[in-house]
Amino acid sequence: MSKALFSCIGNSLEKLLTYHLKHTPVSTLIAVGGVMSNSILRNRLNGFCHKNNVTVHFANPKFSVDNATGNAYGGIFSNTKVGIS
Repeated sequence: MSKALFSCIGNSLEKLLTYHLKHTPVSTLIAVGGVMSNSILRNRLNGFCHKNNVTVHFANPKFSVDNATGNAYGGIFSNTKVGIS
């Protein structure tokens, strides 16, 4: 059941990103917070970004367990341009 849930979340993320890329193209995506600690979603998002020539940066899963932590991590990244693996 949880795999089906993450599949639905992945579908929604891809639809959202497809719309966004069509209207406001970007070359880099920072994926942090909450559900981004899930390996199924990380792999799906990585594949989507690869197909669409978007560089994706993921925070270490231990920094993605909470949305507030993810927002703070993304803010630090955008202000310092520090690489994320």
